[in-house]
Amino acid sequence: MLSRRYCCRTSLCRQVLCLALSCFGIITVSGCSVIQPVGAPVSQLDIEVQNAARVYMDPEIKEHSEGIHAFLVGQLALYQEDFDSALENFKKAAEKLKDSSPRLHARLADLYLKKGDLESA
Repeated sequence: MLSRRYCCRTSLCRQVLCLALSCFGIITVSGCSVIQPVGAPVSQLDIEVQNAARVYMDPEIKEHSEGIHAFLVGQLALYQEDFDSALENFKKAAEKLKDSSPRLHARLADLYLKKGDLESA
């Protein structure tokens, strides 16, 4: 009799726990999404963001950022063994970055050697 009572209690506990976790999951998921109905009033912050003046990036910083981006794209292409794309992106990075790193030049030399271009390497 004791084992049967214990079994019923644990089964009931499992059901309650499962229900509680399900409710918690639903509440958590639905609380994370902020969906405003169509025609809902817009907050003051939304209005300020939409009306804010656009700030343009300093050309020198933009050039450096584009150089870093080209280097990273070249790295990804190199890891995927897309040597032509890697070489192209490393060339862009070398043009954009004023103080190119030795790593960049080593990558370029290695790719030129793979293509058989000894003069450029």
